[in-house]
Amino acid sequence: MNILVISHMYPYPGNSNNGIFVHQQNLELMRQGCNLTVLAPRPWAPYPIGFFNPRWRKFSSIPKVVNFDGIVARRPAYLVFPRGIGMASSGFRLNLAMRKHVAKLHKENPFSLIYAHTILPDGQAGIFLKRYLGIPLVVTVHGKDVQQTAFRNNRCRQAIVDVVKEADMVVTVSTKLKRMLDQFTHLPWKSVAINNGFDSNKYLGIQPAGPAGTIISVSNLVQSKGLDLNLRAVAALRSKYPYIRYTVVGDGVEAGSLRQLAQELKVQDMVTFTGQVPNKDVPSLLAKARIFSLPSSMEGFGVAYLEAMAAGLPVIGCRGEGIADVVYSGETGLLIEPNSLDSLVKALDQLLGDPDGVREMGLRARKLALGNYSWQTNASKMINLFEETISTADKGN
Repeated sequence: MNILVISHMYPYPGNSNNGIFVHQQNLELMRQGCNLTVLAPRPWAPYPIGFFNPRWRKFSSIPKVVNFDGIVARRPAYLVFPRGIGMASSGFRLNLAMRKHVAKLHKENPFSLIYAHTILPDGQAGIFLKRYLGIPLVVTVHGKDVQQTAFRNNRCRQAIVDVVKEADMVVTVSTKLKRMLDQFTHLPWKSVAINNGFDSNKYLGIQPAGPAGTIISVSNLVQSKGLDLNLRAVAALRSKYPYIRYTVVGDGVEAGSLRQLAQELKVQDMVTFTGQVPNKDVPSLLAKARIFSLPSSMEGFGVAYLEAMAAGLPVIGCRGEGIADVVYSGETGLLIEPNSLDSLVKALDQLLGDPDGVREMGLRARKLALGNYSWQTNASKMINLFEETISTADKGN
């Protein structure tokens, strides 16, 4: 199969973790025989936006072509407005930026299928390309489309519904996201849940070796991740478990606030902030801990939980979130109530007070993650879906 992949989330020099899950899936799809052409569009920051806004100035410095692990990603620039203005028509502008280039590539080596990550802007652009090229379109929803963008305004919600109607199939990375998507599209037959995977090869030789009481989280430092609850839980449990230690891996807009909170709670001596680390260094950090806690209240799926499980750590997540597809509470981790400090403290207390139980729970988590949620398993399911979609489209023509 010759597949055109469109994803505005993709690693680039200066941010190798951006959309790393898209890249890892691409690698496995190629290993299993797919031929991929990757377009990873970047925002165009016209003057004076790019001049006065450092974040947008950074976009303009992204190379037009990047090569990661042998995959060449072309990065066409398209017009994007600050603060999400015009989001409902963002795919139209992306289509204009890509159309001539895609037409040339298709003429040289015809694509069998378009695979877009996110509904807006990538899937919407994919709809225009589907009409133009006459080939099927599969779109994956990772979370933001149905957890945030759909609630921006009615135009965004309608744009999402329109893409789902016209796409041949929509993949959600968790049953939670499928449920949310179906609620406002009323098109349950157009979507299927296929969980994301993780790079299992990095965890085959990893075993937890951290001392008792060591807790870790790996995430973007944003409010919805619940990292402030982790800090407050450490403060609440420090007298009972004076050896407790918490490592915060990642960076983001809440980094300063979280450091300040650690000082206010007087737990700064028990908490380590690593900042952003390369994805390749995450396994060794997980191996230095015993418990993974990420009480995120807005999680489309959560590959970080899978990686922790593969490293042999029981994980703490929230009920009703995407990771509930994987975490069997009491077996491979614990699911708590969202935004509940009391629920988190009880869960951590249960794990900290039972080292043997933690070890056994971690072994079960590792077996489940490595056996069922690798990128190899994910890619095999995606390829089956691609083949069925192409076959159905051929029969309809």
